[in-house]
Amino acid sequence: MKNIIRFILLYSFTLIAFLIVHAYEQHEVFAGSPSFPIQQVFDDQLDWNIPDPNSTERNIFPEIAEDPFDCVTDLYVPSDITSVSYSSDGKYLNATLWLYSPLEDPAYNIISREYAIQIDVASVYESGSADYASAVSWNNNTSSWTKELYEYNIYADDWRYIKSIPNYTGFFQKGKNYVTLYFDLQSMNLPDQYKLIFVAQDTFVKDGIYCKLLDITDFFPVPAPKYNISVTQNSLFIKPGQEKTIELKIESEANFPSVSNLYWNQTKGLEMQITPSELSLPPKGITTSLIHIKALENATVAPYTLSISSSIYPNETLYSGFTELKGNLPHEILKRNTALTVVVEEPLGILDYVNNVLSTWGAPVREFFAIVTTIGGAGVSGWIINKIRHKIKRKNEQKKEDNAI
Repeated sequence: MKNIIRFILLYSFTLIAFLIVHAYEQHEVFAGSPSFPIQQVFDDQLDWNIPDPNSTERNIFPEIAEDPFDCVTDLYVPSDITSVSYSSDGKYLNATLWLYSPLEDPAYNIISREYAIQIDVASVYESGSADYASAVSWNNNTSSWTKELYEYNIYADDWRYIKSIPNYTGFFQKGKNYVTLYFDLQSMNLPDQYKLIFVAQDTFVKDGIYCKLLDITDFFPVPAPKYNISVTQNSLFIKPGQEKTIELKIESEANFPSVSNLYWNQTKGLEMQITPSELSLPPKGITTSLIHIKALENATVAPYTLSISSSIYPNETLYSGFTELKGNLPHEILKRNTALTVVVEEPLGILDYVNNVLSTWGAPVREFFAIVTTIGGAGVSGWIINKIRHKIKRKNEQKKEDNAI
C-alpha cells in the first residue's frame, strides 16, 4: 500500500513539474517580439535633409550649407540609402542598408558618419517620435567605428547611451554598397508592436562649408498590418440598359489609422464608378464604398472581369528629431486586388420591362392594378345584369299589351 502511495505522489509531482515547465516555455514563445522573414523596402535616391544646426555648430563654422547639393561633387556622394532589407527571429532585428555609392573608409574631411536603426515602441502615451536607436558611428578623432545603443527623450532631440562597443568592425566590406546592422530587441523588453526607421548621416566640411546631410527613410510598422477587401457579390448579372449597385468593404487590422485609394479598370460596354474612391480606415475598423455598374445599350452579351485595386498606407506621422516622417508599408501589401465578375445577359423584353416596373414601384403598382381590375370587373358585370333586367322588363310589358287586346 505504501509503495502505491509513493508511486502516486511521485507521478503527481512529476506531472506538476512538467506542466510548470511547459507553461513557462509557452510564455517564452508567445511573449517575444514578432518574427518574420525578410522584408524589402525602397527609399528615394539623393533625398537628404539638412537638420537645423545647433549653437555649437554655428559658433565653430561660419558658413553652413542650406542646400544638400552644395555638398555633393562628382567624386564624392554622401551616404544615401536606396533600399533596406530587414528580418527578425523575435529576439534580434537584422537589417541591410543598401547605399547609392560603394562604402570606403571615411575621407579625411569626414567629421562623423552614422548608420542607424531607430525604433518607436507602441505605447499608451504615444509621443510620435523614435524611442531607441542602434547605430554604428565613425569618429574622425579616434579614426574608428563605435556601436552604440541609446534611448531618446520624448522629443527625440536628446538621448542617453545604454551600451557602447568601441572599435567595432565587420559590418561592411570596402567597395560594397551595403551596411549590416542589428538591434537586440531584448534590450527593449521584446516589444510586440513597433515602427522602424533607417538612418544614414554624414557630417563633413567641403570648401570651408559645413555640411550635415541626413537620409531618413519612411517608417515601417511591425508586425506588418493586414487589410481584408471584399464585395457583397463576387458575380453580378445585368442586362443592357440596367444599372446595379453593390458594396465594397475594407477591414483594417492595423493599430493605426490608414488611407486607401481605390482604382479600377474600365471595360467597353460597361460603366463603373466607386464612391468614395478614397477611404479613411480607422484602427481595427471597417469602411465601405459603393460600386455602381451600368451596362450600356450596346454592351455585348458576355462575362466580364473587373479588377479593383486598393493602395493602402498609414495615415499618421512620426518624428525623428525635427524631421517629419510619413508611414509606409512593405511593397507586397501596398496594393490589394479584388476581382468582380459581371455577366451581361440578353437584352430586356416586354415582360422584363413590366417586371422591372413592378420591382421598382413595388406594392403600390400591384395594388393599383388590382383595384382597376376589380372595378373593371364589377362594371362589366353590372352592365350585363342591367341589360338582362331591361330585356325582361320589355318582355313583360309586351305580354301586358297582348293580353289587353
